[in-house]
Amino acid sequence: MNSPLIALESISKSFAEKNVLQNVSMTVNRGEITTIIGPNGAGKSSLVRVILGLITPDQGNIKRSKDLVIGYMPQKNSYRSHITNFNLQVFTASQYLP
Repeated sequence: MNSPLIALESISKSFAEKNVLQNVSMTVNRGEITTIIGPNGAGKSSLVRVILGLITPDQGNIKRSKDLVIGYMPQKNSYRSHITNFNLQVFTASQYLP
């Protein structure tokens, strides 16, 4: 059995004493496509930033496969300020999907 592309174990993150992620665990295996959805303020962007390594979790462990490739389009981007209404989708894949 292949090891997962991403494994999150008991991830927690807070900002100014507001818990945005609490004890989040998930695994993304080779060949899977993962979309993160939820209401505003649920922690989707924070979770993605943790997965990408853009922010550090307060607690927990992250394991990423060495051959992991992640495509990410933020909801708002500074280089094209007139485009602000993206649906956040995270697609994970190694070189090719089966």
